[in-house]
Amino acid sequence: MSEDPGTTRMPAPAVPDANETAPVAEPKPEAQADSPGSAMLVVNRGPRAGQQIHLNRSHLKLGRSATCDIVLDDATVSRQHAEINRESGQYVVTDAGSLNGTYVNRSLVDRSAVLNDGDELRIGIFRLIFRA
Repeated sequence: MSEDPGTTRMPAPAVPDANETAPVAEPKPEAQADSPGSAMLVVNRGPRAGQQIHLNRSHLKLGRSATCDIVLDDATVSRQHAEINRESGQYVVTDAGSLNGTYVNRSLVDRSAVLNDGDELRIGIFRLIFRA
């Protein structure tokens, strides 16, 4: 399997600590193609705590696959897990039919949910805080 050279993939820890998350791959360079936005996801806990992922495109795919804009490398994450879209100045997360679901503030996202500043986005073992 050939990976996109613009993708950085970091392996998940063998046995994640209950208070940690697996590393998050940096967004692909093309994921920052649109005009810069002020919104970002911040890794809440774990070895990459504080890492900022800027949401600089109107459409971003999140998942385990190397084809995603933001790669979340862990078996608890579906290959194509979720999408974040910028719509009329708001950021909306949509589950892409993932096996383990996508959660905002511990509530399962049925179809989609608007992200507000401070919301916790949970995808598999990852806990990401949305900052507007």
